[in-house]
Amino acid sequence: MDLSWTWWTVPGILMGWIAWAGAVVLLRTAPENPVNRRLAAVLFIEGVWMHGTFFFMVGNEAVFIVLASIAVGALVAISFQYLAFLGAALDTPLVRAFRPGAAWVVLSVASLAAFLSVLIAPSLFIGDLYSPPWASLNFQFTTLGARAAQIHALVSVFGLVASLHALRRAPRGTVSRSRAMWFAVAFGVRDLFNAAWWGLYPVYRQLPFWGDFLSNIGPMIVGLLYISLLTYAVLRVQLFDLDLKLKFVIRQGTVGAVIAAGFFVGSE
Repeated sequence: MDLSWTWWTVPGILMGWIAWAGAVVLLRTAPENPVNRRLAAVLFIEGVWMHGTFFFMVGNEAVFIVLASIAVGALVAISFQYLAFLGAALDTPLVRAFRPGAAWVVLSVASLAAFLSVLIAPSLFIGDLYSPPWASLNFQFTTLGARAAQIHALVSVFGLVASLHALRRAPRGTVSRSRAMWFAVAFGVRDLFNAAWWGLYPVYRQLPFWGDFLSNIGPMIVGLLYISLLTYAVLRVQLFDLDLKLKFVIRQGTVGAVIAAGFFVGSE
């Protein structure tokens, strides 16, 4: 494989590993909790998308297309898994349609179909390749790819509205209120950025340098902030009824502590 080193790959790979470590922690701590399972799925798929920055080092066009298709497929699939997570995590009628049951089956099938559609027909989502000064190859979305990104933006807006509505419904002065507040803060950062980033993709993507920066490095910076806030929420108010540090040290020993450390690196 023709590889050329570039520092632009580092933020994505780092954030990808942190997201995957978080998914492992959630599943190993309380695998019976549907909220944990759905958030773990979101983090795993986001990790696949973030690892996509590895393709910046690839000079072979055929290999690049395969890696880019996997990353873009993950991006397209995230929206459906995020809706399933919101249905499990939030106490608001806005997400009633995404509660556990038949809705999860439909969302899972849609997520898999979206991922496979990119793998089968990448040219519908990935435009012509070009060689920027800082990487071997890169690409821009086609019209369909941009539309898929904008759907992701709309889902993020919905997630933000739903989390704020759940916060408003939570009784003041209660633990549930504090948890709802930290949920809105952590996922609000993610949703606000995704809404603006993907919603305005056709506008900023054409800008010299900044189009590449916002498309490829911006999400990793915001991802670190989002993971840090989520970690702090877990430690401060045991969001999702998790005390990850204590449980992981007790149940998993040294190996578990190392994985947990990866999840908590942002806030520590």
